[in-house]
Amino acid sequence: MTHRWICALREKVESTQDETARAGLQQRLCMLAATCFSTFDVCLEYVPALFTEDEDFSIAMQCAIVVHDNTPPSRPDDDSFFLTRMLSRHRRLLHDLEHKFSESDPESADLDHARLLRSGAYDLAISQLWSGFRSSSSWHALPRPNSRWISCVTEGKQEVRYDLLSGQLLVNGKPLRRLP
Repeated sequence: MTHRWICALREKVESTQDETARAGLQQRLCMLAATCFSTFDVCLEYVPALFTEDEDFSIAMQCAIVVHDNTPPSRPDDDSFFLTRMLSRHRRLLHDLEHKFSESDPESADLDHARLLRSGAYDLAISQLWSGFRSSSSWHALPRPNSRWISCVTEGKQEVRYDLLSGQLLVNGKPLRRLP
């Protein structure tokens, strides 16, 4: 249910012309996505049971991207303490879940570009945020020291990268929300 609210609020943010109203909506969207993502904050021993379906991975990834893209540059209002605390917890949870999101297929031949187990989930997440997304390759983690990034190539030969520790999504090196 929260996921639908996030999608609806994202559409409202994108259609709002007033910059002050947009900033307020973005802050609300950031808080809503961080709250949704926080539902994955469980004891590490329960994480495997929590992420049994591709949809679970997809929702977590979408929330992380929405938080990254809508975090206000500064927090001058009364909600700043709560938002700051939520964002700190969000970053900790991203760090805790990095190992789960970067699990590779043990049968992948190339260790530098090992195929990730949940490529379908990552495709689902990106397609929910970018309607034109069509992957033509499996997702893989980049080699160390950039192993916090996962990557794939679209049918249009665009490189898509996602930072597991920040939720940043880049298409050909640019943020998705800035694409034409």
